[in-house]
Amino acid sequence: MLGLGRRSARRRSKRHPTDGSLLERVPRPAPSAERSSVVRIVVPAPRGSEPRNAWLIPGPPVVLVDPGPATDAAYAAVRDAMAALSLGLHDIRRIVLTHAHGGHAGLTARIQADSGAHILAHPDALPALADPSAAAAQRLDRALRAAAAAGMPADLAGSSADGWHARLAAELAEEPLGVSPSACAALADGEPLDPRADDPEGLLSWSAHHTGGHSADHLVLVHTQRATAITGDLIDRRRSTLADIVPTGPGGVRAPQLARLVEAWRILARRPVNLWLPGHGEPIRAPRVLVARRLAESRLALQSVRHVLSAEPLTAWDVCTRRGMAGGAHDAGRALTATIALLDWLVARGHAARTVRDGAWRFVRTERRGRGR
Repeated sequence: MLGLGRRSARRRSKRHPTDGSLLERVPRPAPSAERSSVVRIVVPAPRGSEPRNAWLIPGPPVVLVDPGPATDAAYAAVRDAMAALSLGLHDIRRIVLTHAHGGHAGLTARIQADSGAHILAHPDALPALADPSAAAAQRLDRALRAAAAAGMPADLAGSSADGWHARLAAELAEEPLGVSPSACAALADGEPLDPRADDPEGLLSWSAHHTGGHSADHLVLVHTQRATAITGDLIDRRRSTLADIVPTGPGGVRAPQLARLVEAWRILARRPVNLWLPGHGEPIRAPRVLVARRLAESRLALQSVRHVLSAEPLTAWDVCTRRGMAGGAHDAGRALTATIALLDWLVARGHAARTVRDGAWRFVRTERRGRGR
């Protein structure tokens, strides 16, 4: 009814226990030489943030995916994990980024300087790599503008922004290093990392696939033959992934990022890929079950937001508080971001209407004629 059909493609996967150690070798459905396995490196994050995953493809060539934040602890974790495999940072030939957020990409410039590796990323990630400070400032400014337009109280928005600014700054070096454009290249959608004449479909090597929603510059790496994907922040097994807040376009229209996120889940779930390696937490060994769960949660959340709406114009913050989601500054910011994504979805599908009054968005419920999926 709300444009989120019940397309559940569940497939049971055998769960493998993990020991939670710093260095964990992830088994593949089609084993080959030992050095071809993907290696999980649990990278410590700054205080107040959760650890990230860097993924090492020992190759050849040696590829490091999402090095982590620009901290000495993260640098040591990557260096020591590689040493355990009798590799050094100088052996890294490529650094691939699923997206350019500092918690996953902040260490890129330092690793690249030590290794001389070539950096591959989504085309929209390249400006953030060249100037990480400017990119972080733009994210913060966009969040503050959205909080004001959503009607969030100024004092709470300020507290939330201060906390987020501190986390963003901690993920970058005190004087963040930019990466030279000559060291970077953009990955096109579907482009293989190692093109092969005998593999025109890209089934025998890692390939990049653009997956917006969480961020405009997000991509995943897929290896079809090995039924494995490195998924960044596309999906999280512990909590819902936040959709990005993008600026309002011409005519007051803003592309619903939740729709892009959901579509990316569905596209990847339809691929013959049974092991997803995320940017946070343990490997996901039953990805279609997790996707079905997240779709069901999104469906319920959309129904909850639509239930709150009425003929009375409400701000996004009003909707958030009436749903009982506004907690402390950090939780309130996260809840408001999720609520804005849900409202954008409803507006795009004709279940709600948005107007602007006194600089704030106002939402009312609308009734669609006929049935929609």
